[in-house]
Amino acid sequence: MKADMADLRSELPQEDQTEYEITRVEQHLRKAGHYDIYLNGEFAYTVHEDTLVTMQLLKGRKLDAADLARLEQEERINEAMDRALRWLAGRPHTEQEIVNKLRRAGFEQEDVIEAVTEKLRKLELLNDRLFAEQWLEQRVRAQKKGRNLIRHELMQKGVAKEHIDAALNALDDETEYEQALHLGLKKWRQTKGERMVRRHKTAGYLMRRGFPADIVRKVVNECAEQERNQVESDSYEEWE
Repeated sequence: MKADMADLRSELPQEDQTEYEITRVEQHLRKAGHYDIYLNGEFAYTVHEDTLVTMQLLKGRKLDAADLARLEQEERINEAMDRALRWLAGRPHTEQEIVNKLRRAGFEQEDVIEAVTEKLRKLELLNDRLFAEQWLEQRVRAQKKGRNLIRHELMQKGVAKEHIDAALNALDDETEYEQALHLGLKKWRQTKGERMVRRHKTAGYLMRRGFPADIVRKVVNECAEQERNQVESDSYEEWE
């Protein structure tokens, strides 16, 4: 999109301010997928090929002020769409993340933002339900985080409550417990002090990782039980 789109009308041929004719359409030399549009014999716009097709910008077509306003709107949408696609190529985003980034990038018109998010939803490039499922899988498997912390992260990213609940409801309790036990045993062994101190520190660590209280309690009890069994085993071996 030509940088000074807001000023283009002042650059258009002045002999007729109510109707313009497309006199030439050329592929842009440096911007792939863009075309130069000439009105009344003079260059006027560089437009995205989607705008070209959507508005049927062919040589000989007449455009009025309403057409030009629509053309400029289509170009704003296409520029915003290009930005969003670049962000999504880097990593998955929630719909709210894309909306926030577009606003920070200067796309403040709500109709432009809505048009972009609607297109991305139709292309299945924005899907908060799927995002929540994938986020949960990655956080549980790779980072061993508990459901409470995952819920908070998804809320911060603007995912709707129903999508968060659906993802968390699919989380297997045994899998979450095994992850918490792995972390708890490691923390228990690294913690110095009396057993009660170790219980408090291990429990606090697991709570900060987002594990529910019932799982934390179960893990801490298991850590203490394994330690007692080890002490008894060591004492028995000494007597033999």
